[in-house]
Amino acid sequence: MQIFVLNTGLACVMVLLSTYFGRLLDLPLFSRSGPFVFFTLYGLTVWTLSSHRIFDARQVIASLAQRAVILGIMGLSAISLALLLDQVVAEPYHVLVAALGAGLLALACEKPTRRWFGLDDDHRLLAPRRAIFTWARQVSDAGKLKSLFEEFLSDWCQADYVSLLSSNGRAFTGGDICLPPGWAGLQSLCEEGWITPELLQRRKLRPGMAECRELMSRHQLGALLAVPPGSDSPTLVLALGLKRGLRPYTYPDIRLLLNLAELMDNILTHATLSAQAARLAQMESAAMMSRSLAHDLNNLTTPVATYLLHTHGRAAPGSAEAEVYDAAVHSVKVMHDYIRESLFFARRLVPEFKKVDLAQTLASVVRLCQERATRRATTLESFCDGEAALTADPVLFQRLVVNLVNNAIDASPPSGTVTLAIGVKDSGQIAFDVTDQGPGIPPENLPRIFDPYFTTKDTGDSLRGLGLGLAICRKIADLHGGTIEVNSAPGRGTTFTALFPKDGLPERHAREPRNPVAVKPSLLG
Repeated sequence: MQIFVLNTGLACVMVLLSTYFGRLLDLPLFSRSGPFVFFTLYGLTVWTLSSHRIFDARQVIASLAQRAVILGIMGLSAISLALLLDQVVAEPYHVLVAALGAGLLALACEKPTRRWFGLDDDHRLLAPRRAIFTWARQVSDAGKLKSLFEEFLSDWCQADYVSLLSSNGRAFTGGDICLPPGWAGLQSLCEEGWITPELLQRRKLRPGMAECRELMSRHQLGALLAVPPGSDSPTLVLALGLKRGLRPYTYPDIRLLLNLAELMDNILTHATLSAQAARLAQMESAAMMSRSLAHDLNNLTTPVATYLLHTHGRAAPGSAEAEVYDAAVHSVKVMHDYIRESLFFARRLVPEFKKVDLAQTLASVVRLCQERATRRATTLESFCDGEAALTADPVLFQRLVVNLVNNAIDASPPSGTVTLAIGVKDSGQIAFDVTDQGPGIPPENLPRIFDPYFTTKDTGDSLRGLGLGLAICRKIADLHGGTIEVNSAPGRGTTFTALFPKDGLPERHAREPRNPVAVKPSLLG
């Protein structure tokens, strides 16, 4: 805009000076050089905008053609109206009326002509916005929507790579790109709103610009956009690869992309919040059912457990009565385990955040699960990154890990191996991976494995699980602002990854000590 204003002002001055001095010095050729000077400087403006890749040549030519059409409409309509009104309206009013009518006609033709030349943003965004809204109505899963949006933007921009980097409150992750917490380039990106390699060449080197340049060079990016624009804390970063034709992302392209990215961000946020609300409602409903189930089971098993306690040792060893007695004792123990799990799941937990000794926690988990692993002839292997540090509730964190390891042991074949690993992700999150060599999880069951009371387990200490182990794990992860991911394929084993923010959630610190889960002790010890 500075170059355009400067060149336009200079062109006007040059035209006035050439006209004045041409007449003063009686040089007709010099006085008539005004249009040549004007179009020369206007061409310089076009060249500057194209060479700096603010606009490409096609956009500039389209804009000039649209302006020429508007000027042609104004000129022809003014002349035509002046000739028509010459016999009706006295001079010089017919000229003023013709000029006014030509101006109004030009204003009326402005939007249609911009649409014809592909310069109307609203018209160009009409089809993409319609497609985005259609997907939003048909798909409720935020992950699937994100994939659809990335594929659409890749086709629309003719780019080989597009990634929507979503924020987890600390880092932006998506695809193979991760902007870690405290990334210096984020502030520069927020200040500019968008960054391209061409913009980095035009701007003076400031703090954060070098990081943006390095990121774009490493991943071969053509543009980075922060959404919503103008925000100091964006919720989405759009990373775009280079265009297939190596054309740059110009200002009109960025303006359209920001509009679409902001719409996508709103839809993804709504989908995520809706899923969270549905999950909370489901968890609350399951918690109420768990409390009722635990209460009823506890009342029913108490007299049975009391009877077994008083009849202990009356059956002759090796007799049928002794076998039935042992089976009854085992069944009561399993029911007490069910009661304990149900009450733990139904309880409103308040985590107490402390520094967790991850190496010690890992050793405790291995010790607690070793007996179960020995019965299944399973080997436990553990690895801990010495640089990993975590602030979390130690008891709840250990409970989550024990549940995942027990599930992995139950899913492992005899002589299998379960691997436990703690490390630090590029995003700064602490990752705990549990990998087994079992049969894997069927694809049709993957969407439901974290649902309360959903289980397909037919192996382990009991014939069937209660279906609360993974639900409890996700509940604990949610309380810490973390997530649990699963990677599984039939016949290839399963890996559960629990991701925790290493600094915890200070705003959720408990104000009063957490009480142990109130479970009536087993009468059988």
